[in-house]
Amino acid sequence: MSHPVPGQHPGVFVSPRDVLLSYNGLRYGRGVLDAARATDGTNTGHEDELRPGTPLAQITTTRLWVPCKRTTASATVADSTALAVVDARAFKLGDSITVGGNPAQPIVAVDYASHTLTLTSQISWAADDAVVTEDGSQTPRAILNEFVKLRDDDGVLRNKLFGQAVIAGLVDPHQLLGDAAAVRTAVDSKLSFIQWGDDAGLV
Repeated sequence: MSHPVPGQHPGVFVSPRDVLLSYNGLRYGRGVLDAARATDGTNTGHEDELRPGTPLAQITTTRLWVPCKRTTASATVADSTALAVVDARAFKLGDSITVGGNPAQPIVAVDYASHTLTLTSQISWAADDAVVTEDGSQTPRAILNEFVKLRDDDGVLRNKLFGQAVIAGLVDPHQLLGDAAAVRTAVDSKLSFIQWGDDAGLV
């Protein structure tokens, strides 16, 4: 059994989060999260719990959902396997990524504290180069607005249904988790029905 309120534990205090600035024009989508591929690596000690404000994307082949795996390189580096990025929280060991114009390669380690992805082969990249997967999980489609706990009390990760993913509405961009700038400027973004509070002069 899951905890009655996902994300809550005895002795652990979780600050409420809500990405919405208005209920007018709000549309929620629903789907199923891929427990094996989804993570919030910076939610220390609770990486298997996704928080409101997580941008979501959909894996093309399975149609399952995960946190959007899109960020940018932090600095220009030549011939290295240690890729420092703006935000590594959505990436996991084994994810295959592209960096700028380099061929795709798998991630062999993730340091969430320093937001560093370790790659199999040395490559070079420039600051602000896109760091993305290429399986659909790089395309932002919705913003989660509920806690979802992927690991049950028996310790097993299981795919979980969600019902509060904002696909249209007025959203507070300060509540976004991850590389918010990369998500908001993604050329393949499917967030066209999201209105951002800062664009509207509300935050």
